[in-house]
Amino acid sequence: EIKNQFIQEKIDIDPGDKVILYTDGLIEMEGDLKKQIGIKGLLNSLQQYISLSALEIPELIVSDLSKKTAGHVKDDIFLIVAEIK
Repeated sequence: EIKNQFIQEKIDIDPGDKVILYTDGLIEMEGDLKKQIGIKGLLNSLQQYISLSALEIPELIVSDLSKKTAGHVKDDIFLIVAEIK
């Protein structure tokens, strides 16, 4: 039997830091050869836009990943970017 394992950690966040929340549909988007984008693909895309405002980032990330996957979406996509004030 496979059991999910979760790790709980506390981190300090400072003004200007961004918190990214997303559903698995975003990282399960499939690119070439039906390979999922994965967390690595999300992070690669995020690095391009992280200096922008929290309002701009979600649309740019989804657009970027959609181009890389030719829009192959099998699940819901939910992405929130919050900037700590």
